[in-house]
Amino acid sequence: MDFRQSRQAAALMLLAVLLVLCSFRREAVEQSFLPKAVRRGIALYFIAVVLVLTPIWLMLMMGDVEKRAPGDTYAVFLLDLCIVFPAFAIISAMLLRNRPYGNLLSGVALVKGATICLSVGFGEWFVAFRGGFPPNYGMLGLFGGLGVVSLALLLGYWKGVRIEG
Repeated sequence: MDFRQSRQAAALMLLAVLLVLCSFRREAVEQSFLPKAVRRGIALYFIAVVLVLTPIWLMLMMGDVEKRAPGDTYAVFLLDLCIVFPAFAIISAMLLRNRPYGNLLSGVALVKGATICLSVGFGEWFVAFRGGFPPNYGMLGLFGGLGVVSLALLLGYWKGVRIEG
């Protein structure tokens, strides 16, 4: 996927999110409930993801910036820094303030977090396995751990979320 296709995919994703948000009945959203412990756990997870991965992404991008040539995964960094991480921060704020839309959006964000982190962790292992060199255990552990935590929080979310009405 080249940069132009990445921009198109991002635009379609944003449009889809807006359409989904507009399709919720406001009364149902306002009556959503998520236990306080689950809300705080999810909010802290999203904050940790943003605080841990932002510096890593910036460091990985610096080599490309110095060369003045985007790498193969440059679009991923930009999408995460400009869309995903701000969304995680906004959802965290909503959860900490017990805002109803935070209850709904956090489930979607947890699915994204789990699928992305586990696939990146698998990719770290697979590239090393196919290339015949040792894997980057730090990145493998980081993304594997974030993926497992996201799955655990997602299970807590599914168990605790309620929408009355």
